[in-house]
Amino acid sequence: MSVEISSDARDKLAEKLGGDPAASGDGAAKGTRPSRNARSASVDPVTRISMIIEDATGVDVDEISADSDLTDDLHIDSVSRIDIAIRIEDAFGVRVEEEDLDAARTVQDIVRFVESRSPRTAQTEEP
Repeated sequence: MSVEISSDARDKLAEKLGGDPAASGDGAAKGTRPSRNARSASVDPVTRISMIIEDATGVDVDEISADSDLTDDLHIDSVSRIDIAIRIEDAFGVRVEEEDLDAARTVQDIVRFVESRSPRTAQTEEP
């Protein structure tokens, strides 16, 4: 028995499983977006955090800016903040405590936090 899923769902599943959606067949040929992993490697930190917020909350990444207020503009609740924190830990390899994310008011605040804790940032700043 074969189950048909949309190309977007296939891409999301491939991303979650660490695969390449293009390798699953016709994903790239049909003009679907590349996987988040492929896109996130070449984008700035604000965009990467925005993509995490989009995945966790459903707020379209095009509606998110560095100055977006997490509560007032994006309407992110405490449960979504926990989801975002977990996704940031996975994506950036940093530990995020509940109070760290609670202290963040804007997307840029999250970016600053991640950059201050990122092992990659610490390595590139050493002489």
